Amino acid sequence: MKHISFAALADKAAELNQAGEKWHFHMIGRACIFSRLKNEYEIIIEIESTGEELACRFSEKPLSETRRMAELCYGPGFLNNEENSDDTITTDQKADQNEAFGTIMDRARASCAAGTAWHNHHLFPGCIFNPQRGKHSIVFEDESNGEALYAYYDHDPVKDLAKLEALFFAK
Repeated sequence: MKHISFAALADKAAELNQAGEKWHFHMIGRACIFSRLKNEYEIIIEIESTGEELACRFSEKPLSETRRMAELCYGPGFLNNEENSDDTITTDQKADQNEAFGTIMDRARASCAAGTAWHNHHLFPGCIFNPQRGKHSIVFEDESNGEALYAYYDHDPVKDLAKLEALFFAK
């Protein structure tokens, strides 16, 4: 894994978007089950076509940088609460709702109400952290006890992810 500055990481993400290359990112925290560095935070980009990993380390939680990466990865407006409210779900999407994701949202809301630290991940089908290769996964991690909940999908769960991310950034 190559370590670079955040500016270089964001530039690389924009370059990959421009070239139509598939990539995704992770913000790995100190309490994260995927963390290799228990005293630092990392934002990692995985370039799906090459398997290359690029990372930037932080001493403090990089929330603004994570928000920037989310917009680069999923598009502007991804974290817009109105666009991702329950009112915008279509009938087809309601029929396709993931029960495990409902449990994740319940836990996230309860954690927010209780002030319990939590975070989440979107693991792409080929992601180095994904235990269910070939499927998309949304992971909720309770930082108070290390518990992880998973929801698996055969399709890109961007609508569900946007709801969870909006809740995360609103806390």
